[in-house]
Amino acid sequence: MSKSHLFIDERPLMLLPKLAAKVGLNEAIVLQQVHYWLIINEEKEQQRPLPERSHYREKRWWTYNSYPQWKEQFPWWSEHTIRRTIQSCEEQGILLSRQFEAGSYDHVKWYSLDYDWEAKSPVIPDVSKTDSGGVQNGPIYIYRDYYRD
Repeated sequence: MSKSHLFIDERPLMLLPKLAAKVGLNEAIVLQQVHYWLIINEEKEQQRPLPERSHYREKRWWTYNSYPQWKEQFPWWSEHTIRRTIQSCEEQGILLSRQFEAGSYDHVKWYSLDYDWEAKSPVIPDVSKTDSGGVQNGPIYIYRDYYRD
C-alpha cells in the first residue's frame, strides 16, 4: 500500500481550537504563524546585546514578511485573503504592525502580537457558542430540486 502525499510528513501548522473560535480560523492560523516567527527570532537573538537585536524593538519581539512571503507560507490562500486576514487581526487589536523606517525607501511591515489583547478588549464573542457558528463569507446556494427524480 502506498502512502498518500496529503498527510503530515512535514512540520504541521497547529493551533488551538479555542483561539480559532474567538478570532476566526484564518485569523488564528496567521496569529499562530506570527507567534512561531516571534519565538524563532527571540531564540536567535536573545544572546546578542540589546543594540544588536534587529527584531527587538519597543520592548517586544517583531517579525516581518511581505504579502508574497506570507503567501509562500500559506499557499492555499490568495494574497487578497492574506491581506484581509491580517487587517482583521490588526482591527481586533491582536496583531500589531509598524513600519519602523517610515519616510525612507524601506517599506517593510513588521508584526508582533499583543499577548494581553484579551484583557484589554471588550468581551470577544466565542463563535463556538453561538447558534450560527459564525459568519458565512460567501453566498449560500440552495438547490430546491436536488432530490427530485
